Amino acid sequence: MLPYVLIYLLLCLSGVSRMTKGASAFVAFLWGGFLLLFMGTRYWVGCDYFGYLSRFNNIDYSGGFLSYFLMEEPGFHLLNYFVHSLGLGYVWLILISSLIILICYIRFSFLSARPLLVLALFFPVMIVQLGMSGLRQAVAAGFVLMALASFTAMRKLSFVAFILLASTFHKSAIVFFPLFFLIGRDISGFKLLSASFVFLPLVGFLLGDRLDVYQDRYVDQIYGESSSRGALIRYVLILIPYAVFLYVRDTVKQLLPRFYPLMNLFMFLTVAVFPLAIFSTTALHRMIYYLMPVSILVFVSCVPYFLKPRFLRVSILVPALIYGVYLVGWFGSSRHADSCYVPYKSELFIDQFDRL
Repeated sequence: MLPYVLIYLLLCLSGVSRMTKGASAFVAFLWGGFLLLFMGTRYWVGCDYFGYLSRFNNIDYSGGFLSYFLMEEPGFHLLNYFVHSLGLGYVWLILISSLIILICYIRFSFLSARPLLVLALFFPVMIVQLGMSGLRQAVAAGFVLMALASFTAMRKLSFVAFILLASTFHKSAIVFFPLFFLIGRDISGFKLLSASFVFLPLVGFLLGDRLDVYQDRYVDQIYGESSSRGALIRYVLILIPYAVFLYVRDTVKQLLPRFYPLMNLFMFLTVAVFPLAIFSTTALHRMIYYLMPVSILVFVSCVPYFLKPRFLRVSILVPALIYGVYLVGWFGSSRHADSCYVPYKSELFIDQFDRL
């Protein structure tokens, strides 16, 4: 547990200080390089490691490049094919995937005035729990974040391109395609409510034929009896920032007009998935990973307006403290954390004896 907590603390220390955009970009580049090695060179770390290793070794590579376009979710098959065709090993698949994930995460984090704090809050769940134990959806979530950055900039074509690209890695990402119709529009409460009602059936339809597989492969075998509790805890975690958002909503609308529509929309979407907590915590578990980044953006962006200016430094520590408590609590109580992440090992420090 110690390496993960230490990395989180250092990320938070670099994130709580207000920096110029150039300084933030430089520090983010350094952290990106470190996290790329941390995520991308992991050796038997993460509950996805064996599954994706088996897939990498057993995919039929004789069909040729074009044949992979006909497969379901072809993006990840093509990535496997690309790595294999260059004669590279499995670690390169993880490394390239991690590079894509981090580029997308860091790009999204710069929607905030404190991008390094956003990146720090990404660490416990988006980087460790998803990026190091759910490679396909992590890549898909990264491309969804790129689409959401396009949403805030009202770039419709790039939004569609990134959502379609995300769906080639994990088809559930296509659930965000209807947001295209809300880009650049005055998003009324009625439209948001309508979008929410469309959102939930889409989630059920797109994940319906996969829920049994996910339940067996990623929940029962990994999380065990704590699966429902874990999903609900993470759901509460992404709800907390919206309580702050509602309190400072008018201020945010005035001072952050570019990001307000996205924050307001995702508040409705986050509430809309609540029925999944009753009918399928597995589906809820999957959707949380898409919803959490905007929740983190809301938290970091809104909490400075929650308290009086003289308490600014205290207020920005609140998100870091909450996610820090979650990280420590998860490592202290989860069989998943203990079996999949401890001890941390890297390809950079593994000798031949350890590989046997």
